[in-house]
Amino acid sequence: MKRANQLYGLPEPSTKERWSKRFFYIFSTIVVLIVLISIVTPPMTPDEELAKAREDYRAAFERSQAHDKREADRRAEEREEWLAERAAKRTARSEANRAATEKRNLGHHCLSSWDGSSRKFVAAVKERMHDPSSFNHDKTLISKNINGSHTVRMTFRGKNGFGGTVRSLATGSLNHATCEPTLTNVAML
Repeated sequence: MKRANQLYGLPEPSTKERWSKRFFYIFSTIVVLIVLISIVTPPMTPDEELAKAREDYRAAFERSQAHDKREADRRAEEREEWLAERAAKRTARSEANRAATEKRNLGHHCLSSWDGSSRKFVAAVKERMHDPSSFNHDKTLISKNINGSHTVRMTFRGKNGFGGTVRSLATGSLNHATCEPTLTNVAML
C-alpha cells in the first residue's frame, strides 16, 4: 500500500515532522479526555469540600498518630533493652562482690598468694623457734570468719634444740579485719 505522499507526488516528511505530528495527536487526545472527564464529574459542593477536607485531615492525623506510636514503641523497646543491660551489669557486679565477700570470709585475704602462709603468723611462729632461719613452711589451713576471727593451723619444718629437723604444728587465730595473729600453741607432730 502506498502512502498519500507517494500517490500525490509530495515530498516525504522528515522524522522531526513525523514526531511532531504524533506528539500533537497524543497531546490533543489527552486534553480532550481531561475536558470530557471534567464535564462528566460534577463540581463539589461546599459541604462536600468540607467533608473531604475533614477526611483528609483525619487521615493525616491518623498517620501522624501511627508514626508517634511507632516512635514511642521504639523508644520503649530501647529503654527496656537499656534496663535489661543495666540489670545484667548490676547482677554481674553483685555476683563479683558476693564472690569477693565470700573469699574474704574464708580468710584468704590474710594469706599469701605465693605459698599460702600468713606473713604475720609466720613471724609470730619464728619468734618462738630455736633457729628461725631453719623455718620451712609446709601448709596453712584457715577457717571461715567466726565472730571476727579465723582459726589457723600451720604445719612447718624447723630445727629443734638438738639440731634435728622436725615437723611442727602451730595453731592460733587471725583477726578478720586486720589479719593480726594470736598464736595459741606450737607443738611437734
